[in-house]
Amino acid sequence: MRVRGMAFIAIAAIVFGACSSTPAASSAPSKAPSAAASAAPSTAPSTAPSTAPSGGAASGQLTYTIMNDFPSCFHPICFQTGGQLTVFTMLYSGLVKRDATEKIIASLADSWEASPDATTFTFHLNKKATWSDGQPVTADDVVFTVTEAKKNAEIYVTNGTYPITAWLVTKTVEAVDPNTVKFTLSAPNAVFLENLTDPAHMIVAKHVLEKLDGATLRENDYNKGKGVVGSGPYTLANFTPDQTVELAANPNYFLGAPKIAKIFYRVKVSADTAAAQLQSGELGLVLELKPSDFSVLKAAPGIKAVQIPGVGQQTLQYMTASKQMSDARVRQAVNFAFDRKTLLETVFLGAGRLLWIDAGFNPDDPKLEHYDFNPDKAKELLAAAAKDGKYDPNTPVRIIYSTQQAGWPEIAAALDANLTAIGMKHTMVPSDDAGWTKAVGGTDYEISLQCCGSPGLGPWKAPGIFTGKNSTRYSDPALTALFDQAAQTGDKAKADELYAQAGQMINTAAPYDWLWAVAHTDAYTDKLTPDIHALARESFVSVEQWTLAP
Repeated sequence: MRVRGMAFIAIAAIVFGACSSTPAASSAPSKAPSAAASAAPSTAPSTAPSTAPSGGAASGQLTYTIMNDFPSCFHPICFQTGGQLTVFTMLYSGLVKRDATEKIIASLADSWEASPDATTFTFHLNKKATWSDGQPVTADDVVFTVTEAKKNAEIYVTNGTYPITAWLVTKTVEAVDPNTVKFTLSAPNAVFLENLTDPAHMIVAKHVLEKLDGATLRENDYNKGKGVVGSGPYTLANFTPDQTVELAANPNYFLGAPKIAKIFYRVKVSADTAAAQLQSGELGLVLELKPSDFSVLKAAPGIKAVQIPGVGQQTLQYMTASKQMSDARVRQAVNFAFDRKTLLETVFLGAGRLLWIDAGFNPDDPKLEHYDFNPDKAKELLAAAAKDGKYDPNTPVRIIYSTQQAGWPEIAAALDANLTAIGMKHTMVPSDDAGWTKAVGGTDYEISLQCCGSPGLGPWKAPGIFTGKNSTRYSDPALTALFDQAAQTGDKAKADELYAQAGQMINTAAPYDWLWAVAHTDAYTDKLTPDIHALARESFVSVEQWTLAP
C-alpha cells in the first residue's frame, strides 16, 4: 500500500467529504485551514441508506473459517486477531468504517464535521441505529465507550491487543444531544478518522456494560459470549469455545437487513484440510489459505479462488525487553541471517512483497537497510554484540510460533535452518493457537512469528505499534515525537520528511524482521455473491449484502 498524500486540502477531503486520502492537520489554525475548509462541504455525506431497505426474509446459512486464532472474548477490549475481526465486524459498529477501496465511509455516524485545525470532531449518529436488544444507540453510548476505554487503557494493551489510539488522543467527549457527539482532542490530529476504523474503537452498549470495570472488564460472562449486545448486521446466537461461533441475521440492522440467515464460523480448522473441506461443501468460505492451495482451487468447479493484496505483514517479532534481544545488533543479525526472499519465492510462491520496514512506509527510501541475505554479516554483528556483553552465545534464543497458522511451520523450519547455519543457539517452541496467543502476550521469549495487522494502511499506523507496551516492547521518545509532529503538521512535504525519519529509526532499531507484505489466498463457493472484497482486511465490511444461492 503506497503512502498517500497529507496536504491540508486532503485533510478537508477526508474530514468533510469522507474520501480515502490520508489526512493531516494544521497546528496553526490561522493559516491554511480556513482555505481548506472552504474548499470542501461542511459535512461528510453518508454512503449508506438512511433507512434500512425492505426485502424478503433472510435465508440460507454460510459456514466459513479463517486460518487465524479466535481468542474466546467478545468485547473490543480483547481485539487481537483476524478471526475476531470477522466476528466483531458482524456484531458491532464503529462511528466510521472503510470500504473495499480503503475509503472512509459512514457507519454509526452518517455524517461528521471537523474544526479547521482538526482538534474537534462532531459526529451525527444514524437515528435508525439500535442495539440488538432493541434499545437505541445514542451519544451516551459513544461517551461511555470512550471514557471507559481511557480509564482502563492498560487493560486494552494487555496480551498484545490493539491500541485504542483514537480514544487516547481525546481530551474530552460530550453528548451534545442524543444523536450528536463531540470530540475535543488534546492536539491537532490528522489521522483521527483513520484510527477510528480499527475494531478496538467499536462502540459498545452503556446499558449492558456500565457495571463492568477494572479486573471485571476482561474476565466476565459477556466476554465469554453470554448476553452479547451489538449494533451490527448479525447477533451472537451461540458460541462453543474452540468449535463454532453461530451468528444470526439482525433484521433491524440500520444499514439494511442481512440476506443470509445464519453464518457459522468454524474455529480451529486445519490449514492442511481447509481446501478439501471447501471442495466437499463442508465450508463455503475460507480466508488465508496456503498459497499452494490457490492453483488447485482456481481450477476446481463451483469455487472462486483469489489472491488478495492485504495491508498486513508477516514478520519475526523481537522481544526487545529480553536481555538476548535488547541490542539492535542481535536483531539485525537475525534479519541478515534469514533468507526470506528464497522462502517467499519457493514455499509461498511469490504471494507477497518483500519488506524491510513496516508496510505503510515508503520502501524506496535509499537510507533504509534492506537486510538482504548475508550470513557473514550476521556472524559479525553477533560477535560484536557478544564482545560488548550484550549477547550470550551460550544461551539459546527461544522462538515461539503456532503450528496452526498457515505457513508458520514452513517459516519456522527455514528460520531454524538459517540460524543453525550462523551458529546461533536457539530453541524452537511450537504450540497451538491458544498457547501461542498466551505466550506472545507476555515477555518470556526472544522471537515470535507474527502476522498480520494493518500497517500497510499508512505510516500513521505505526505509533500504536511502538508504544513500549505492545508487541515488541520497543519504544523511543524521539520516535514518538516524530509521529506526533507528523500527525499535527498540515504541510505534506514536512509530514513525509518526518515519517521518513521515523522509518529510518525503526529500520535501524529493527524491532522486527519484516518478511513480506501479505497477499491472502481466499476461496469460496460460487453461490456466494457479490465477490468478497478486494482488500483482505475489509472482507466482511458489507456482509449484510451477501447472498447465497440454493
